[in-house]
Amino acid sequence: MNPDTLAEGYSGDALNAIADVDFKNVVASVGLQWPMPKGIIVGCVESKSPVILQVSGSARNYADPTFLPFMVMGAVQMAKELGAGIPIALHLDHGDSFELAKSCIDSGFSSVMLDGSHHPFDENADKFVPTPFGDSENSVMAL
Repeated sequence: MNPDTLAEGYSGDALNAIADVDFKNVVASVGLQWPMPKGIIVGCVESKSPVILQVSGSARNYADPTFLPFMVMGAVQMAKELGAGIPIALHLDHGDSFELAKSCIDSGFSSVMLDGSHHPFDENADKFVPTPFGDSENSVMAL
C-alpha cells in the first residue's frame, strides 16, 4: 500500500501535526486488539488529544500486515465522525529488523523504531545507523 493512498489524518504527517501544535497531552498506546483502540480513540476525541498507536512486529503479524493500516484508517474515520479530526500516527515499536521496518514504512506507518538491544554494542554501532529509503525525503529510519 502506498502511504499517499491512506486516509487524510493518518500518515507521517500525523507526527508532524503532533509536533507542531501545543497539545496538553499526547496519548501513546501499545496494543491494537479491538475494542481497545476504539476506547482510545473515543477518549482522545473527547480530550482532543492526538494519539500514537504503537505496535510490535509480532502484533503487526497477528493483526495482519495488510489489514492493520486499514484498521487505523477506520480509527481516523471514527474520530472524524465523533467530531474531532485528531492526528493519529501508527508506530512500529521495538522492531527487530530493517526488513520489518521498511515493510512498515512501505505500508503507511508514520514511524518506526528498531531495537538492537539484543546485539552487542559494537554490532549496533555498525549495523544500526540512520538509513534513507523510500520515495520521501522524510523516509529515514533513525536507529
